[in-house]
Order: sequence, then structure tokens, then C-alpha cells
Amino acid sequence: MAALDGTLPPQNSYCGPIKSSSQNDTAEFWVVLRDAADNTLVSAWWASDPLAATPWTEITTNQPDFVDEILSLNVWPVDNKLYVVAQNASDDIYFARLDMDQDVRAWEVVTGSVHETVLTGTPDGAADACDLTVESDGAIMHVFYQGVTDKVHGTNYERIHHLRTNNADTATVMVGSGQNNVFGDPTGDQFDWTGPRCVLGASDRTHVLGISNEAGGNNDIWENDVTTGGAPTATNDTDTALNTVNGENYPIGHGVTVNRAGTVKGRIPTKSPAAARIAAFDSGASPSFSEQAVSAQNPAVVNSSAGICLASLGSTIWTAFADATDNDVDSEEDADSDTWTGTPASITTNASQVHINAYDTEAAASTTGPVLGILHDSDGAGGTPLYAERDITISESALSAAKMGEFHSHHGPDSF
Repeated sequence: MAALDGTLPPQNSYCGPIKSSSQNDTAEFWVVLRDAADNTLVSAWWASDPLAATPWTEITTNQPDFVDEILSLNVWPVDNKLYVVAQNASDDIYFARLDMDQDVRAWEVVTGSVHETVLTGTPDGAADACDLTVESDGAIMHVFYQGVTDKVHGTNYERIHHLRTNNADTATVMVGSGQNNVFGDPTGDQFDWTGPRCVLGASDRTHVLGISNEAGGNNDIWENDVTTGGAPTATNDTDTALNTVNGENYPIGHGVTVNRAGTVKGRIPTKSPAAARIAAFDSGASPSFSEQAVSAQNPAVVNSSAGICLASLGSTIWTAFADATDNDVDSEEDADSDTWTGTPASITTNASQVHINAYDTEAAASTTGPVLGILHDSDGAGGTPLYAERDITISESALSAAKMGEFHSHHGPDSF
């Protein structure tokens, strides 16, 4: 395992690892963290051989400054660009973009002469969580975040809002969705909506999940979807019939979509109610959901955020999570068939957060073959991030198909 200097944001985040496109027969690997000395700054790290003795190099020039402590941060790769969206402790939503080209390796100017921009300012809630998708053209970006609260009978309740840009090169013009409250009845729901997580499905349709923190422990997970260049609507939100633990604001992890026999399938991990579970659906308007049992182990929760994540290569899916009992990192696969069996492979550590990706490392400096790249903390609180790899197996035909598009986007089915 190789250590990095920085911290993982404490809630509702995905920080990589990301594999860049190959240049000169060599790919590079990237993670995005909070700066070790200043948690308002975004810190990007790259490595050509992430398991070498001193593998990681930080991009120290023009680090984006998100002004207040970064609490939720998510990245989305398209080609050799890395889109970054975060919500800080002042509730502001920030955007930055990184050029991973080996001849550049730099933060881009996104507005005027600076390397970050505020997408929307000063929502007034206590919750902080965001996520994003970028459509296949690389221009239309959807951002979901904890927005301005609604007052119902004198009490303020958390809401999930949506913004869209039609030019993610700069993200200077964000378009309100019209239905700013992505879920539910904004004037009638006397409970909080929190923890947005989204994936890109068929025909650039974005699927977003959130949780309703209702009284009596009825904490359901809901879905809404956005067609290309569009916005969510109040009539689209659907109760998935999946439940989670009462009191957790961010129990949904980073998900994926895969193409299996021509059907784009969405898979998003949850802690539901005290074990690792998968919310499964076929991409389309108002899809039906089922729940897959992954493991009897209970994912750890820190800051009301579940330490669980998914990754895919070809149409095979892997999950990894921090075990609440011993804080080891457990991982297993679905055998390309939604069948989660066997004893999870484990990394002995002290983790509360786990971020994963699956890729072929044949172009890396010293390793070959497909691996599960695992980024996790080692102090149980987001600090001392470590990078590790687990060898994984995938058929040659599936690997070849995955490699044809793996540098477009690791979240979307167009990669396959």
C-alpha cells in the first residue's frame, strides 16, 4: 500500500482512483483529496506506478480554493478531464476541472483567471452533500446538492436541489431545474431529504437517489431521473421500497451503470438496514427497483456517511466497504450476474471510508492485468489515505470490450 498526503472529505464523497488515458504506452492514476495543510484547498495527486516506494506527485500549482472546509467532494472523468464538484461548510457549491494529459497535468482556468467557480451560493441547511454526472458530450453537467431549506409549519427541512450547465468547459452559467426540490412535496414534507447520489444511464439519462428522513424510522430511498439536457420533475420521483437505518443522512454510496446484453443496468450501494446492500434497476423512466444482498457485514458509518462504494470493468461489478466491526476493507464481486457470493477479500486496516475503481493496469510502470484500485483512510476518520490494489479476474473478451471505452467515463454505460 502507498500513502498519500491529504484527507478524504468526511461525507458523501468519491475521490477516485481514476485512470487517465494512455500516452506513450503509459497510463497514469489520479486521486483528488483535501489538502493536508488547508482543508479548503483541493489537492490532486498522480502516479504512473501507484504501488512504487514513492509513487505519488501532487499538483501544487493553482490549487482550487473552495474558501471553507470541504465536506463533500465528487469527481467525474470524461476523456482526460476530471470534473470536480464540492459542497463546503458554508454550504456553497464549487466547481473545478483538472487536465490529466501527461503533457499538461494542471488545473484549468474555469472563469476569468481563476481555477474554481461558485455554482451556487449559501444554501441555508445543516446537511452538506453533493454529486454530479457529465453527459457523454462532455458539455452538459448535472449537479445535485443540499439546497435551500423549505419551511413547513415553522420548521426548516433539508431539500435536494439540481443545477445544470450546458457548457461544462467553464460552468459559469448554471440553469436552475425549475423543480429545485428533486424529491417529494416541498411544501408538505415535514422531514429532510438528504444524501444525493447519481449515475449516468441509457441515452445520457441521469438517475439520482436520495433519502427521506421520515419520523418513525421510515427512511426510504427514492429515485428521480433527468433526460439529456433536462431537469427532474416533481411527478417523476419514485419510492424504491428500499429502507435504510434511521438517522443516517448519507447512507448511499458511489454507484455505477453497466451494459449487460444490451440493457443498461444501474447499481448503487447502500447500508440497508445494517448490512451491505445494492439498489438495482434497469435504466429508463421511473424504473422499478430490487434489492441485492451483498454481505452480512455492516458498513461503517462516519458523519452519517456509509463507507461503501462500487466499481465496474466490462459488465462485472465490485463492491468494497469499511467493515463496522473491525474497520477492515472488505471487497467482493457479482460474477457478472448480480450474484454476490463467497467470503469477501479483506485488507487489514482502520478504515471508515472506501473509494474504488476497476481498470486494467497493462500500461502502468510495473504491474499488469486488471485490478481493483482501492483508496481508503487508515485512521478511521478520513486521514492518512492509502492506495492499495486487489487482483481481479475478467474474461479476455470482456476486458477488450471494456478497454475500448474505459477512458470516456467510468460511471456511464458508454464505456462498454
